[in-house]
Amino acid sequence: DLNYLMDVPRKTIRGWLEGEAIAPADAEKLKDLSNVVRRCVAEDIELNSQDICRTLEAKPSIVERVRNGDNINDLADSFIPILARGRQQRKRLKKMLVGTPKPVLDNECFGSPHYREDL
Repeated sequence: DLNYLMDVPRKTIRGWLEGEAIAPADAEKLKDLSNVVRRCVAEDIELNSQDICRTLEAKPSIVERVRNGDNINDLADSFIPILARGRQQRKRLKKMLVGTPKPVLDNECFGSPHYREDL
C-alpha cells in the first residue's frame, strides 16, 4: 500500500486523490519513487511488494529509504540490474521447464496448522 510506503495514513492518500495539497516532503518522496518505477518499466521489470522491501548489499530497502525521506535513485542503480538478472533467470528456467508436467498437489501434501508447535 502506498500509505505504508509513504508512512502516511490512508486518509492522507485519499485526500491526495481528491485534490488536496501534498506536503513538499511527501511530494519529493513520490517523485523519487516514480523515477524508480519509470526506470523499472523501461527495463521491463515488474515490481512487487517483495522487491521494494528487499535489502541489497546491506543497505536499507526501498521502503525504508522512502519512509526515511532518503533519495532512492542511487539505490535503484544497483537494484535494477539485480532485478533484471532475476527476470532473465526466470525466463531461462521457464524455457527449461517447458513440457514438464506440473505436480498435482492435494490436501495430503500439506499438514494441518497447529497453534502449539510443541505438539
